[in-house]
Amino acid sequence: SAAVSNTGIRAVFCRFTMAKENDFSAEAAKQAVAEASSEMARWHKGANGNVTMWFGLDVPRRPGDLIYPHFYREVAEEAQRTGAGIVYHFCSEFEDSIYAQNTFGMRPAEWSRDNHALGSNVLLIGGCWMTPEEMRILAATGTHLAHSPVAHMKMATGILPLPDVRAAGVNVTLGTDGGLNNNTHNMFAEMKACCLLQNASRRSAKACTALEALEMATINGAKAIGRAHELGSIEPGKLADITLLDLNRPHTAPTHSLLSNIVFAANPSNVHTVMIGGRIVFQNNKVLGIDEDSIITRVHQRAPAIRERLGLS
Repeated sequence: SAAVSNTGIRAVFCRFTMAKENDFSAEAAKQAVAEASSEMARWHKGANGNVTMWFGLDVPRRPGDLIYPHFYREVAEEAQRTGAGIVYHFCSEFEDSIYAQNTFGMRPAEWSRDNHALGSNVLLIGGCWMTPEEMRILAATGTHLAHSPVAHMKMATGILPLPDVRAAGVNVTLGTDGGLNNNTHNMFAEMKACCLLQNASRRSAKACTALEALEMATINGAKAIGRAHELGSIEPGKLADITLLDLNRPHTAPTHSLLSNIVFAANPSNVHTVMIGGRIVFQNNKVLGIDEDSIITRVHQRAPAIRERLGLS
């Protein structure tokens, strides 16, 4: 919360929430979710309202995972009661979908639907191995999907059938996944990769257009967190979250198509100014409110100790 306050960014933090091990009772489910919700309430709406807390749901994805029906229902009911969202990985890897099919006799989307884990306040991560029927289930329930093309390629987990998912009516937004799976949190790279991956795999330069990628990175993200009425686009009445780009640079000049330049040529070095709620939080290549040089120095100092603790050469 302090880091968000200092940098001025908006953040949705997900509190990974698990059932009580080997206790499948309704009472244990209520206790586990109540404890998580109480912890989340400490941070929710913190940092001048810029912090939002969601549930990071633990769902069965691999052999040995246990099933807690009361727990999933309890998370769904608590999320509805508090206005929180729910996030979890879904069909990210081929093994996930096969596990659900072999274990439950149904596809992951069917399992999620039957266990109260889909809805307009749910954001799924992945989706590479969805079937057409699963796309229809997500669309019918208003469930959102976060697509991280760079991480999918790095981890060799698959290719999201993006045109089909969008055609089914699912709101798809862009993400980077974690640093471990990507190495950067570069949304310019995600927009470009999203287009190139789909265009190459579909053999069509229109499989994903620059406009679609930019919408996925902006307004679709606002929809996915239930805040399209105040974020995601520049309109009267919305919060002034605005990124200004300087395209008068060698790699983005000249400008024949603004959309094409932003998605296919621009990178973070083009970012000139960033405002969050009208407050300038980035300018002159510096994040205001923190000492970046000091933080980078600490990172270099701590990295060897972390490698040693992990036993990495």
